[in-house]
This record gives sequence, structure tokens and C-alpha cells, in this order.
Amino acid sequence: MNASHSYNLNALHAAVLFLTVALFCAGATAPAVPPSARSELAPTGKLRVGFLVMNPVYVSKDGPAEEMRGIAVDIARELRKYLAPQLSKAAFTVHRKLSQSLKEGHPAPLT
Repeated sequence: MNASHSYNLNALHAAVLFLTVALFCAGATAPAVPPSARSELAPTGKLRVGFLVMNPVYVSKDGPAEEMRGIAVDIARELRKYLAPQLSKAAFTVHRKLSQSLKEGHPAPLT
């Protein structure tokens, strides 16, 4: 392999690396949330989420609502970053009470 061919190969690798990093960085920006979605999901500026505490894989609770954890709580926190400055969480142990709370628009648990 001659020096010219080696130089061209190194330049090609550098160009591919640069384009890969540029594309990765371009896709790393957070997507814009349409105002209509924000006004529908968090009309008061607070994202209100009710968790059904029946499966510890999704959410578990060891005390007050602020101490809930699990994948569902993590998803709610991530949604809050895009939709609203505040997050209101409520834990429920019965489907019926969660449904009643949703119908009435209560952020607080009814359990």
C-alpha cells in the first residue's frame, strides 16, 4: 500500500467519523412539544399523574406520594421535563378510585 492510498483511507475514516458525530448531535436535541399537546396534557402548568400501585415493577410506594418509584414514575418525570414545570403524583390502590379521580380532575388521591 503506498502513502497516497493510506492518506486517502485515513481521510475517508475521518470524514465518516465526523458525519457520524454530526448526525448524532443533530438528533440529540429535545423534540419540540406542540402547544396543543401541552395545553391538553397540562392545562394548569402542572402535569397530574395518578399511579395504580398494584404492580411493583411499574410503581412502588413506601410512604407519601413523593416517595414513589418505578418505571412509571420515571416516565412521568421525563414527561414533566417537556410538558410542565411541576409534577403532581397520586397513588391509588383501587381502579375505581383512580377512574373517579380522573373524571373529577382531582390531583390528590382518593384512596
